[in-house]
Amino acid sequence: MVMDSVRVDDLLAEVGRLADDRGIDEGDREALGAFARNFASRVPPVIEHDEATIPARIVTMFQFVLTRDQPAKVRVFTPTQESHGYEVGASVVEVCTPDSPFLLDSITNEVERHDVKVAGVVHPVVGAERDDGGRLHAIRHARHTITRESFEHYQLESKLDPETIEAVETGITRVLGDVRATVADFHQMRAKIDRMVELTRIGGSAYSQAEVEEGVALLQWLDDDNFVFLGYREYRLIGEGDDVAVEVVPGTGLGILSDEARSTVRKAVPLADLPPDRAARYTEGDLVVVTKTNRRSPVHRSAKMDYVGVRIMGPDGRTAG
Repeated sequence: MVMDSVRVDDLLAEVGRLADDRGIDEGDREALGAFARNFASRVPPVIEHDEATIPARIVTMFQFVLTRDQPAKVRVFTPTQESHGYEVGASVVEVCTPDSPFLLDSITNEVERHDVKVAGVVHPVVGAERDDGGRLHAIRHARHTITRESFEHYQLESKLDPETIEAVETGITRVLGDVRATVADFHQMRAKIDRMVELTRIGGSAYSQAEVEEGVALLQWLDDDNFVFLGYREYRLIGEGDDVAVEVVPGTGLGILSDEARSTVRKAVPLADLPPDRAARYTEGDLVVVTKTNRRSPVHRSAKMDYVGVRIMGPDGRTAG
């Protein structure tokens, strides 16, 4: 949607009137005006169809993004005339977070995981300047600042019940944490390919040269911009004989695997207590293991993730991790 100057003037006048009604401080009006222009320039047809609701959407969302003292703010609600100044017969998701890759598709995937469809998205990315308390005091063009924020307004296709609202809000908050971890650790994860290649070559003491070369070629192919790295973690085998157990190597987790407390083997678990197929994976098989996980990716694409593992060989020729 691209508004002509008359419609923009009318929109800003109505936004100003609503700001008066809502008691928005005069000191926040310049930022509100900049936000209104950014929002209005990105309205998709499904929201443009309800053009009369746009000023109220702007003012309501501006009040939401005005303060942010956490990595991300998320809310899911069904707007009402009384509370928000507009109604659309459907629920809305709003997000305020530092700009990052993978935001829109990751959030949309999480919403749709709850059998809810997204009807339209308004997604201004702005240069947001905040004070030490997280209060927004200026909005600049995104190219003119290093602190870019993503303000996202999703209109859904239906009204959500309270339980689903809570589940969607919790899920999006979790997904945004996974996105932050993935992006923050991307370069470290990519650098781990060198370690995996080194371990694969060391495996030549127990595997054929052909298998080593194939494994190295695969890992180098992954590193050639053919893979989105989501998580990395190392595991080690401890004990002897029937008492062999597997555990996470502390401090090795990156990306979505950085929180080692979420691992089922954060403390040593005897292989005898694991399902036979999983236990066998730790002790025997190919030098470089490629398979699919049961878990779907929370970041970028809603598909089962690829698992790529390199066997760490001990000096005795047996798997050590």
